Amino acid sequence: MVFWSMSNINVVLVRKNVVFLARMTECLYQKFWIFL
Repeated sequence: MVFWSMSNINVVLVRKNVVFLARMTECLYQKFWIFL
C-alpha cells in the first residue's frame, strides 16, 4: 500500500509538472509572437 501511494503521488507530481511546463511554453510562445 505504501508503494502504491508513493507511485500515485509521483503520477500527480508528473501531471502537475506537465501542466506547469505547458503554461510556461504557452507564455513563451505568446511573448515570441509579440516580438515578431
